[in-house]
Amino acid sequence: MAHVSRVARRIFIALLPLTLVLLGAAPFGAKASNVQFVGTAAYSYAGNSVVLTADKVENFDSSGYSGTLKLELWALAAPYTSGSVTGYKLAEYTLGQLSAGFYYYNINSGSIFFSYPPNGTWHFAMFVTEYVASPLNGGYVFDDWINFSTPVVIGPSTPTGWIVVEPK
Repeated sequence: MAHVSRVARRIFIALLPLTLVLLGAAPFGAKASNVQFVGTAAYSYAGNSVVLTADKVENFDSSGYSGTLKLELWALAAPYTSGSVTGYKLAEYTLGQLSAGFYYYNINSGSIFFSYPPNGTWHFAMFVTEYVASPLNGGYVFDDWINFSTPVVIGPSTPTGWIVVEPK
């Protein structure tokens, strides 16, 4: 009997590295859920604080549950349409996981840290993101988004229609 357990132990030890390699290559959480904003979202910032709000975030999947969800406020050069994004993440608020068919409602982050983008004119967008172990954005991917219609000017700006002339 002791011989069998020694053999089993040797097999286990021999297969352990292969098992760990295969687990590391497995696509954990590769598919995002069907999570969407329902209704409106808003933000309000002052100094280095912002409050993020949303009417509802719902998981429209028929079974299972989402990865961990976040609301993220971003500053972009143009309104977001789809695909990858280039911009600045200004704030994030963790919601948690959401079972299929359920929703979060009357979402209010309370006062959270706000990081300003560089000076310029920016289009702010709020994303609901989901953790799926993506190689980008800390493992989070965009499930849905809301663009805010009014561009935000950070720092000094030149009024529209003015011509700037540099001295010699």
